[in-house]
Amino acid sequence: MRQLQKENGVLVVLEIGAGAGANFKFFPDGSKVLALEPNIHCVKYLQESASAASHVQLLDIIDGSIEDISAEVKDGSVDAVVGTYVLCSVNNTEAALNEIKRVLKPNGKYYFVEHVRDDYYNSWTHISQRLMHPIMKFFAGCDCAKNTWTFIERAGFKELNYHRMTVPNGYALFLRPHIYGYAAK
Repeated sequence: MRQLQKENGVLVVLEIGAGAGANFKFFPDGSKVLALEPNIHCVKYLQESASAASHVQLLDIIDGSIEDISAEVKDGSVDAVVGTYVLCSVNNTEAALNEIKRVLKPNGKYYFVEHVRDDYYNSWTHISQRLMHPIMKFFAGCDCAKNTWTFIERAGFKELNYHRMTVPNGYALFLRPHIYGYAAK
């Protein structure tokens, strides 16, 4: 993100699923942040995190989902979109990725970390994902077995760079497969 900031002077970041604002401390100095969060109970914590991270400016807290923020965020208005464990819980992944592309400036980047489906169908991880899927969907709105990487690959970004990893033991078995990376518009 620092490279985007150097190119554009000011860095405007849209964080989708901002939660309590835990990522604010990692944003470059002078970042201007739009925080998209559907849980109204997080607003107080977002404001506290923004106050604690004095190097960033919280422009707005947007109540909603990434599938349609056309009323709140203009086309080509942000330098970077950050999403941490978001696409597992959106209802329409294609619409979410289209909105991300729509709000990004040319050459803007979408940075992501997502837990994903395990590719090995007979593994304990995949079996646990199939067993936990209905429970996670009901209680957390999360599809713990989504093949998120295929949605990102098909979204039509001009550049895509991501890596797969397995989070070490100590993390819930069904949530261990991850991807992280960026996509450029």
